[in-house]
Amino acid sequence: MRSLPTILLSATALVLQGCCGLFYALGCAPERAVSRVSFESPEASIRTFLTAVGSGDTRLAYECLGEDFKSRRGFDGLTFEVAWSRLKKEIPAIQALGEAEITSRRREADGSVAFILRTYGHDLSVRVARYAYWEAARILPPETEGGPMEIREVGAYVRNLDRILSAVEGERGRLALQLSDDELFGFDRKNLAWVKAGWTWRIRDLRVPGFTSRE
Repeated sequence: MRSLPTILLSATALVLQGCCGLFYALGCAPERAVSRVSFESPEASIRTFLTAVGSGDTRLAYECLGEDFKSRRGFDGLTFEVAWSRLKKEIPAIQALGEAEITSRRREADGSVAFILRTYGHDLSVRVARYAYWEAARILPPETEGGPMEIREVGAYVRNLDRILSAVEGERGRLALQLSDDELFGFDRKNLAWVKAGWTWRIRDLRVPGFTSRE
């Protein structure tokens, strides 16, 4: 997911009224107004990525990439700006993606969705895949009397939602989640701000059509 604070062990059972999509309201590059960012569908993820690239918002561009893509490319939050510059030299069409149009969409056998984006006569193939995740946030008391409260988020990707979805009670209108993670230390019902779990769509592959990567 993103860089999250490391906290110690606690196991807790949490009940959600429903599974939420993943939305972020991020601080953005100066060229782009703050807007709602969505990864709730393949198309939404693509649109978010195009906005990020078009505005030069490398932080948001990094958020758009799936964990396997980052791992394969050796991307991390600290070195991404340099790695992103190298990727743009390798695939020059990326630099004009802010003006790109989606010309085709195809669902693959593994459930991912492949898009062809066209910009100024150049095509780029972008494959978006679905990733399971959970996220929780707690309210921290102000450090000084009368000071502002802080929201601390933790979360992780999981191989499958079955790992955390302990019960589905559709007749009662609720989902029961069992979360056990060393980042949940300090959470309790009184300071719990929110819990989210579900699927988020991120970019798994990005290349020029017909080009075989040496990764």
